[in-house]
Amino acid sequence: MRDRFDEMGRVIARDLPSKPDEGQRRAQEARLLEDLAQTPDLEARGRRPFRLAWGLAMGAALAALVLAMIWAPWSSGPRERPFCVERGRGTVAHGAWIHGSNEKATTLDFEDGSEVTTEGRTRVQLTHVSRKEVRVLLGNGKIRSRVRPHSARWSFEAGAYRTEVLGTTLSVEWRPGKGRLVVSVEQGRVWVRGGVIAPKGMLVAKGQRLEIESGQLALHGGPAAATQADAGTHDSEAASTPRAPKLTPLSMRWRALARKGQHRKALRAAQEQGFARLLQRLRSSDLLLLADAARLAGNPGRAADALLACRRRYPSTAAARQAAFRLGRVAAEGQRSPRAAARWFRRFLKEAPQSPLRADAMGRLILALQQGGKKKAAAKVARQYLSQYPQGPYGAAAKRCLRGKKR
Repeated sequence: MRDRFDEMGRVIARDLPSKPDEGQRRAQEARLLEDLAQTPDLEARGRRPFRLAWGLAMGAALAALVLAMIWAPWSSGPRERPFCVERGRGTVAHGAWIHGSNEKATTLDFEDGSEVTTEGRTRVQLTHVSRKEVRVLLGNGKIRSRVRPHSARWSFEAGAYRTEVLGTTLSVEWRPGKGRLVVSVEQGRVWVRGGVIAPKGMLVAKGQRLEIESGQLALHGGPAAATQADAGTHDSEAASTPRAPKLTPLSMRWRALARKGQHRKALRAAQEQGFARLLQRLRSSDLLLLADAARLAGNPGRAADALLACRRRYPSTAAARQAAFRLGRVAAEGQRSPRAAARWFRRFLKEAPQSPLRADAMGRLILALQQGGKKKAAAKVARQYLSQYPQGPYGAAAKRCLRGKKR
């Protein structure tokens, strides 16, 4: 039996290259089965045919096993070793949130020599870390980073914004409550996208500081664009990177008209200026003003667009809560959609339980639910309204709702 296994080894070793491809593997397997079938050891003993078949089957199984063992090292590509990130003496788990401290700065050291330092009570998350790409999510606070040139592709995400690093030293500050982003570049340059920035993005070069707050942009200091040496990036990247767009102040003619009560003229002026552009650039208070002008001008669709932009760009703010209430009014009065109105009034009541508009929102919710055919839900809100605001302006409507429910 041992002689046959020696023979099997010689068959497998015959013409075996350093890294066989699929065709060579199949040819070796066929040759092995053919040689096993012709071995004199089986035929010379005159065994019955079923024993010969059994022997061939076992030989085929052994051949497949041996070939699999030989083929396995080449069948899968090399497994990438994890990219190491250290914090002090410990290793940072990829995907974990890192909370900074007021007592001292927190520094993350990356295997390629890059580093990220947090200031104060900053929250960051390493959403993706590999030798090809590093993505850092800035939840709140400020970080300073030194990215080694020609290393992985780096990007910092903060709210709706994404800062793509081209090999540089920079700081990124994000205050979600104010919608405030500050990107300062000490060496190299970065590419900032998202939010109120134009779709093609904005280049921030050495010595420049980009500030965004309440939808307004400002670019301070430094030259309009960095040199290729300062960029610290590949030649192809430097050649294809456009210069930062020139910032010009927005015309506010529509605002002056809206404040004078000339709503139709204000809406026309906003549309002439570029309504979609205004939605991406205006501060939250101006978005609410624009929505009121559109609503009072008889264009509920434009009003809803401005209010939705306010909620999308300034989430969890007083302006966003105001927008929810006004979206309810637009749906009820302008779009004749009581179910949509009820959804927005409910959302406002949930987001702003202490608002002075709470009684008004509850009364409007009663009417919207009634108009939408939700009598049971309307009666429930009516009882709550009369309990909390027995002398409120919607008291009569709440009582009528309850009388109608008893019928």
